[in-house]
Amino acid sequence: MVTQRGIEAIPTKIKAILDMGPLTSINEVQRLTGRMAALSRFISKSAEMGLLFFRILRKAVSSMLVREEDGAQTPIYYVSKVLSGAECRYPLIEKMALALVITARKLRPYFLSYLVGVRTNTPLKQVLGNPEASG
Repeated sequence: MVTQRGIEAIPTKIKAILDMGPLTSINEVQRLTGRMAALSRFISKSAEMGLLFFRILRKAVSSMLVREEDGAQTPIYYVSKVLSGAECRYPLIEKMALALVITARKLRPYFLSYLVGVRTNTPLKQVLGNPEASG
């Protein structure tokens, strides 16, 4: 909307953005960065504004504690860590193992009190069980 003060956003059009809660998972960050990429041609300097979100995707590991009941999954706790310089260069399998170790340390009471299963698309069991791979 163009007014005497300049260009302003119409409150009814940006309601979804204003009501958006904090991002709690990597999937939500990925979804947001995808939308930002699609809208970037309409917004000047959008790359500068979105740089933080794109950096998060490459320099962080995360995991989620989920309770499963009747086939439905309910998130209970979300754990994430921004990687240091050397950790950013880890292979993907080692980043997954690091995420598991960080989660086990942070959620130790849950791990000690309940039976916890890990769902992943990588062979973490073989990597963590192999003493030669852990160096």
